Amino acid sequence: MSDIKIEPFTAKVYFQLRALAENDVWQEILAGYMDTIAMQCDKTGKCLIGHIKGLTLGPDKSYLQVSVISPSHPADFNGSLAQGMSTLMLTLNVLVYGLSRDSLERIVQEVSTDSVQGLVASIKVVPVQVKSEHKDHPHAKQILPVIPE
Repeated sequence: MSDIKIEPFTAKVYFQLRALAENDVWQEILAGYMDTIAMQCDKTGKCLIGHIKGLTLGPDKSYLQVSVISPSHPADFNGSLAQGMSTLMLTLNVLVYGLSRDSLERIVQEVSTDSVQGLVASIKVVPVQVKSEHKDHPHAKQILPVIPE
């Protein structure tokens, strides 16, 4: 186990619907999206899902957290979003042991492309770059987000 790669992938994922969302449409869309990411990671046969998590903030202090820990367990949710949203920005954090950051990004991009159907008009993935601030420090492997300008 000591030679397993741990390279998290983080992104801002922008969803656009063809119409205003009603009821629990966002929860259904995000469940399918996150579950599919987990299934595609698992299909590689050489990984262990640590977590696949997402957070989106909506109007009026509404929010939705989504988490997937296995392709055999459906996405778990906390919170709810205000009604009538046609756009959403999801902060996505994918931690899968055994897959490189590049592999995770490819999987997320492919799932995003394949998920544009039905009510979903578009999905844009914007990776968040990470870097270490202290190369000579004992905690040099700590990753810090770098938000693109």
